[in-house]
Formats: sequence, structure tokens, C-alpha cells
Amino acid sequence: MGARSPIETEWSKGAVAAVASDAESFGMTIVEAMHAGLPVIATDCPYGPREILTDGTDGVLVPLDDSDAVDAYADALLRLTGDAELRARLGAAARTAAHRYEPSAIAQRYEQLFEELRPGSTAPGKAKKGGLLRGLFGGGRKERGPVAPAPAAQGDTAHPDARCAVDADGSLLVRLRAEQLTAADTHVLLRHRGSKGKEAVRAALPKQRPEPGQWVEARVERDAHTLPEGRWDSYVERSGDKSRRRLTAALVEQKALLTLPPRQTAEGASAWVPYETSDGFLAVRTWLRTQHVEAAEVRVGEDGIMVTLEAMGDARLGEGAELVARLRGADGSVDDVRAAVENATALLPYEPMTRRIGAEQDLWDLYVRPSAGAALVRLGRISGDFADRKGIDTFPAATRGAVRLRPYFTVTNDLTVTVKDLEGEDA
Repeated sequence: MGARSPIETEWSKGAVAAVASDAESFGMTIVEAMHAGLPVIATDCPYGPREILTDGTDGVLVPLDDSDAVDAYADALLRLTGDAELRARLGAAARTAAHRYEPSAIAQRYEQLFEELRPGSTAPGKAKKGGLLRGLFGGGRKERGPVAPAPAAQGDTAHPDARCAVDADGSLLVRLRAEQLTAADTHVLLRHRGSKGKEAVRAALPKQRPEPGQWVEARVERDAHTLPEGRWDSYVERSGDKSRRRLTAALVEQKALLTLPPRQTAEGASAWVPYETSDGFLAVRTWLRTQHVEAAEVRVGEDGIMVTLEAMGDARLGEGAELVARLRGADGSVDDVRAAVENATALLPYEPMTRRIGAEQDLWDLYVRPSAGAALVRLGRISGDFADRKGIDTFPAATRGAVRLRPYFTVTNDLTVTVKDLEGEDA
């Protein structure tokens, strides 16, 4: 997946945090997971985990020095992954316990420590008024809430900060900072990239604006819009002169997409995924396919590539269904590789894909013929929380003779098999 920041949005997608270190000076990973409400299974290694977790209360500690430590860790994973009630109880307790490590709490402990060590202190163990770090930590207040950002002057933010979350029904909730908007800003605009504004969707901002430091919310209703396939850039728009400012992605929450399947509409299978672009802006990736076959599972085996299929839109798996690999750019002289579909599963053989043809590599695009005589439908994966699966959903390679075969997702999230010579390739 590469680096993710902020990490909390990714932690929140999980069910269990598994930490199997031989040693931890502290364990920031553990605290991050607890903060997101995840129960943690950690090895009871020196030194951090046992200082952070209370076994059976807000997490699970597995002895590291036992001869059966690996089996004990596996048993703990099985117990926790198989018990939703236990996960919920430990996760809730973990979130409460994580408050001990919030910046304000740590600052107070440092202030108290220095006060106790101050020459002439007469109250060991208690912070004394007038402490050494009082000026640095805001006067020694016992409770410090989150510090609000300094309000920006009205309308001077070139790219307002946006927080986008996927709701349970797939709708997009876009929140903007009140102080970064003007009275003239009336809508959140999604604009199809490359259509020059011909394809656009608008969601109204409320006319009544909260105080600076609060958030203004617009909702792009999933039921109300059918978005053509592609990428959509986001803006805040002024209806008077149609001027717009592109939105920065301050936070993108996609957790709901983990269990939300592509929508089946009259137009076909549809999916929306909000994401942060490489240059930090908020965008939405959409798919809309009249016929679609989802690669629900892909396994690289000894005899071939096993693919589990799910037909969507107008596609229906019936008698004579087959998985087809077609050499990209072939002029018809190279036969397709075919595999029968049984119980929504097909095993694609490596032969004759192993017989290299191209100068650099061969690319075999995968299709499904839903039934005998039906047109081919491209095989891909549009469900889930990733706008771009290439480089994230990766598969092991299979070596056959002098070549290496590996399935991968293309830039359009469709499935292809690459075949390269082993000679000159890194192992």
C-alpha cells in the first residue's frame, strides 16, 4: 500500500491489530491501533507491550519465551477473530486506555515530573503551582482540548480543506472548514476529468454557516446520481460566476466500502471510490459498466491461475461460460487460452501463454464469456476501497521454463497476465 497519512483511516478498516515483535522500546503501532478502537494481540516482549496493554482487558499478550509461542499466538488470533463480542469489548477498552498517551496527557506528566524534581519542591508526586514548564504548556491546565487551527481570513484559501467520508449507502459526505468559505460559495462540485465540464454533479452547501472552526457539510447522494466511468475532481463553487476552487484532501474515510458491493443499477454495475490524488487533492474514481465480471479471488497455483468470478450488471454466468485470455495486440494468428467456468470458478492453464512471442513481454488480457455465444466481458475488480489496485493488490509469480507469469491489475483495475523472460530479470 505504501505510506498512508493519516494512518487512523486505515487502522479503522481493520478488525484486529497483530503485533509480533521480538522487542519493542515502546510500541507506537500498538497505541495507534488502540486509538482507532482495534483490539491488539501482541507478544509479551521487552519492553513496551506489557507497559501499554492489560492482558484480557484492553488487548491480548502472548508469552514470547515459551516453546510453543507460535502456536499460542495463532490460538490468540483464532480466538479473537472468531469472537465479535470479545473484539468489541477489548476494542472499546483499548480506545479508552489510549487516552493515556494523548499529547496533552504526556505534556502534563512531563510538567509534573519536572516539578517534582525542582529543587525546593515540597510536594513530591504533585504538580505545584508555578512549575518549570508552565509557560511552555499553557499554564498547567489539567484538561486541554484539541487546538483549533487559526481561522483563515474569509475567502483567502486557494484550496479549502475537505474531509470526505463514504456513508453506509455509498453517498459521499464532504465537510469543509467554515472559515475557508465565503458567502458566495454555494456548492460542492464534482467535475468529470476530461469532459471539459460537460459531466458535472453539484451538492448544495447550507445557507446558514456555523462559526469559524466548525465544519460545513454537503452530501452527494448515491441514489440521485449515475456517474459515468472515470475520475472526478472536486471543487467548491460560486453559483453567481461559476468560479471554483479545487479541494485539498484533508481526510478521506473509505471504511464503508469494505462491505459495500458495487451497486446494481439499470445502467449497469456502479462503484464510487473517493481518494487523495498524488498532489494532495480530493477526487472520486467511478466505474459504470453495462456488463461486468468481478475477479472476486485470484490464486496463482501449480497448474494455473484460479479465478473466482461474480457476474454483475447484465452479465449472467450460464451454460458454456468460459474464462478467456487474449494476447494484447495479436492479429488473430495467436489462439486464445480458454478455461471452462464451473461453479463460478475457472482454472486458466499456463500453456500456451508460456510460449513467448513479443520482444519485451507478452500481455494476456482476461475476459469472461458469460454463456455460449455471448460477447466477451472484461474481467476486473471494482469493489472495495482502492481507487487504483495496480501495485497494491499484487500476486505471486509462477515460473515455467524460461519465463515468469504474473497476474496484475491494470490502471483501469482490469486483470491481465504478464509473461516475461527470466533472463536478465531480478529474482
